[in-house]
Amino acid sequence: MKAILLVEYGLTLVAAVIVLSVPSFARPDRVRKLWFLFGRLANRRALSIIAVGAFALSLRVAVLPRMPVPEPQIHDELSSRSGLGAGSGKSICRKCLGWSSGQR
Repeated sequence: MKAILLVEYGLTLVAAVIVLSVPSFARPDRVRKLWFLFGRLANRRALSIIAVGAFALSLRVAVLPRMPVPEPQIHDELSSRSGLGAGSGKSICRKCLGWSSGQR
């Protein structure tokens, strides 16, 4: 199972335990206020987009120690050759296929 699913399941389990063990935590007035605040956030489009982006970035930063940036599994021989940097798509094809620069 992927590690991010374990994080999601763990957070869901913690939330369920808190709500079920502390009945005053999920009082109707608190839920109503939270619903109202999220409704106000949803009405402000730019702020809601920023909030979702910030939440996603902060979650990624929080799981970086457990799930670091993956290393490539396959060695790419062309990425280390000189003259074949990003943005030179046509030159890569010509050099890979052995075409001279004068042919089209």
